[in-house]
Amino acid sequence: MEIVECEVCHWDDVLEIRNENREGFGNSDVIPPEDHFEYMTRHSKNYLICTHLRKVIGFIGRVENDIRLSTRKEYQRRGVAKLMVESFMEKHPAAFAKVRLDNEASLKLFERCGFNKKYYILEK
Repeated sequence: MEIVECEVCHWDDVLEIRNENREGFGNSDVIPPEDHFEYMTRHSKNYLICTHLRKVIGFIGRVENDIRLSTRKEYQRRGVAKLMVESFMEKHPAAFAKVRLDNEASLKLFERCGFNKKYYILEK
């Protein structure tokens, strides 16, 4: 596996992975390509990509220091996300993760990577 900078050639893969795993994000809507292209135009410099045999298998990035992370379903539970978080935190030690309470896999991942719960956001 290799962690590389996010380039325009990766944007379609990022969208595919994000939409495939949309239930884990705060906004679980399917993101249309035109919205994604606009978003990546502004934020892709804050993203890294994980590849395996030249295939994009995951991404990690940050917006206002909030981590955005996802891995292709067939590569989940194989250490890919942990590798991405550890690599990312070397470059961005002040980054943090907002994780939905029902997203147990992400909660466990970030805790294994040394993150601690600090706040609960209550909504009605």
